[in-house]
Amino acid sequence: MKRVVRATIITIAVVVTLLVIGRVGYWETHYNREGIVTDVTNEVITITDTTGNEWAMKGEPLTVGDRVTLRMHTQGTDNTITDDTIVSVRVRH
Repeated sequence: MKRVVRATIITIAVVVTLLVIGRVGYWETHYNREGIVTDVTNEVITITDTTGNEWAMKGEPLTVGDRVTLRMHTQGTDNTITDDTIVSVRVRH
């Protein structure tokens, strides 16, 4: 009985550790940027963030002037922003 309890505790500890490591990795590669929709041409939406960087995407029903929060992914390159990608967009109210 003690063996089963010990094995269960070890299994739970390993699973929790892996979940924590995975979450930390997510935090290190994802971040938010605030921006405003500056152009909508055909299906291409251009968003300018608060530092002046322009981001383009397709598919979201946004209009010029919408204030948005971009969820970004670093692509694992912390030293450059030019290869980062938009994961999701949320309109701020």
